[in-house]
Amino acid sequence: MTQRKLIGLLFALMLVASNALACSCIHIVGADPVAAARGTDAVFRARAVATVAVLTNDDGTIVYKDGRETQSGFVQRLVALRVEEVFKGDVAPLTILITGSGAGDCGYGFEDGKEYVIFATLSSEKGLVKLARSTQVLTTSSCTFTQPAEPAAELLTALRTKFPPKQPFWVSWPQ
Repeated sequence: MTQRKLIGLLFALMLVASNALACSCIHIVGADPVAAARGTDAVFRARAVATVAVLTNDDGTIVYKDGRETQSGFVQRLVALRVEEVFKGDVAPLTILITGSGAGDCGYGFEDGKEYVIFATLSSEKGLVKLARSTQVLTTSSCTFTQPAEPAAELLTALRTKFPPKQPFWVSWPQ
């Protein structure tokens, strides 16, 4: 194979790979997040306490160091959240949410210590349920109205008006 053909083939593979890694959700300009909350399973304000990325197989089993890995495995992020206000849904005061890695799978990039307004969906997808060790799991993505709470004062006011919030009563919280 000539050098020119090899370079062309590598370039074509790079284009295909970069397209495959793109998140493809549709953001509607001017869409109303409060109206979208009606069709969402859970809407709440919470602080990200810890975020962990884990490699899983396609069936939700965790890949352990030196363990078997399937060809279709992927990275999931588990986010531990301290819930401050619940606008919609039944959300535990300390809850775990699953999102993608953010590398083309539309996973949301939570940062530990930051507070977020979260629009989440309950999922009973077999792989996520197995990973969470639960019958249902909360998920979110960059395709939802999930966003940092700090610049979302107007949204929080609108949510509090439409959905009177419930606040967990914390007896104690480790410092």
